Amino acid sequence: MISIAPFSEERSGIQAKDDAAPVRNVADSEDGPESEDDHRMRVNLFAAVAIVVLIALGVWLANALVETQRVQGCYSSGARTCSLI
Repeated sequence: MISIAPFSEERSGIQAKDDAAPVRNVADSEDGPESEDDHRMRVNLFAAVAIVVLIALGVWLANALVETQRVQGCYSSGARTCSLI
């Protein structure tokens, strides 16, 4: 006859909570919490620089398009003294 026994933790290979390795704390790590803050600060700095560069490129492109449109409008009106200054 087959007997049904409750599922035990020993047979499953699962460690009990008391035997489990403790979770590594950030303060216990070799680099310490400062390295995570430094990494986050570098990423934020890189993001800020990238945004500033993109805005500067956008302003430059918009100004170049406006100037080109002005010169093309001048030429299409028939003027001969249109120039990029």
